Amino acid sequence: MKFLVTASTAALSCLLLLVSAAPGEYVYACGDSDLFTIKEAQNYAVEATPNGRYESDPDSSGHDVLRAHHFCRVNKYEESGYYVVRAVKDRLALELWKYVDGRWMPCPILSVDS
Repeated sequence: MKFLVTASTAALSCLLLLVSAAPGEYVYACGDSDLFTIKEAQNYAVEATPNGRYESDPDSSGHDVLRAHHFCRVNKYEESGYYVVRAVKDRLALELWKYVDGRWMPCPILSVDS
């Protein structure tokens, strides 16, 4: 089991490096003024553990959530937010969610001009 987690983590890291090397910059967009670079999301994901998963977390659409990390962050406009970053089995990228008005909102990966 430990080998599988290590192997999947290594594969995920390699894939995310490829994504961030593509033309333009890719970010997780949790709203117009709330952007995370791929590297920022990876840095938070390093703290993710299997024990970081909670029943109140967003629905995983039938996929197994391997590990999660909840955190707070203040964006560039000094607005604070509550987030969860998750590694999900059978998905190639991390999931990032923001808690807004009593519910979890997904933060999709978008391409922006540099």
